[in-house]
Amino acid sequence: MKTQQSYRRFLIKVTEALVIPLAIRLAPILKTKCNSAIFLIRHALESNSPKSFNYTRSNPLLQFLFITLKRSISMRVDNPTVSFEFFPPKTAEGEVKLFEAIHTLDVVEPDFVSVTYGAGGSTRERTIKVACDIFAKTGYRTIAHLTCVGATRAEVRAILEQYEQAGITDILALRGDPAEGPTAPWITTPDGFTHADELVQMAHSFGSFEIGVAAFPNMHPSATSFEQGVDVLMRKEELGATFAVTQFVFQPEAYVRLTTELARRGSTLTIYPGIMPVTSFRQFTRMLDFANGEIPDAVMAEFQRHQHDPASMREIGINIATRVSEEVLDAGAEGLHFYTLNTASSTLEVIKRLGVRASTIL
Repeated sequence: MKTQQSYRRFLIKVTEALVIPLAIRLAPILKTKCNSAIFLIRHALESNSPKSFNYTRSNPLLQFLFITLKRSISMRVDNPTVSFEFFPPKTAEGEVKLFEAIHTLDVVEPDFVSVTYGAGGSTRERTIKVACDIFAKTGYRTIAHLTCVGATRAEVRAILEQYEQAGITDILALRGDPAEGPTAPWITTPDGFTHADELVQMAHSFGSFEIGVAAFPNMHPSATSFEQGVDVLMRKEELGATFAVTQFVFQPEAYVRLTTELARRGSTLTIYPGIMPVTSFRQFTRMLDFANGEIPDAVMAEFQRHQHDPASMREIGINIATRVSEEVLDAGAEGLHFYTLNTASSTLEVIKRLGVRASTIL
């Protein structure tokens, strides 16, 4: 026992004297790889999976290595962006509530906001109106979603011209989902687009738009493999996309896997993780089913246990969103994109707990 303790103390001293200083020196060069390794070690330490490095959970030296390295090599950017997604309301009352939420979130001084398109292109006209109204009333950088669903090439070009005339210079180019959902068969509109990369190419031809696209850490529902999904993102970048917003993230390790693979291939896309503070179990499961999203069993079980207790659901949703945000920021995310569902309180509470806008929020 004494021999083992002496050996452990010796290894800790070697780690303190050599390994950590070396890691710190290498961090700027191997930033993504170092961080990914540390993150995945952490995930393994916290995992109950038999495939994980379970012995490390009871190994003080390895835990020491992880904790010290995690504290020594910070992957966080100095000033991560904060942005919000809204959807176009169906009624005048809903529009009033939307702008009340925007006003409440003004204190955060968001870097940008985005306005969604309904499934099947169902909210196209409202999206255009709300995006233009938000930009006109707030001056925020406003990213308008634009999809291939139910529109001809001429109609898409006309929408882009309308945005350009309104002063909106940012587009989120999406294929979009059929009204039946993302797994339904895709039917191309006559003289329309089949894939989002065609939409990226048209928007890029204007020369006045910064173009974003969608990213799926757990693989797009229609993709045949994770690698194919990355291939598609790389293709969109080649055609002019400069950033991507992910589907809501509940598995930070999936976000790390995606960004690490993109970096390995030489991509310079900024990947904003989508963060959703869940407040309604029914609303969340409907969105999860429609988007074919993935969520860890333990997280889903936690939501299920409290689905009939609104106060507990809100607190759990805030706690999980805060934890996920912390982990993706630790992984080097350049910002956080919040799915607000046109409300403000839970999103604002997450931002307060993170302290990423401490200078603007009292």
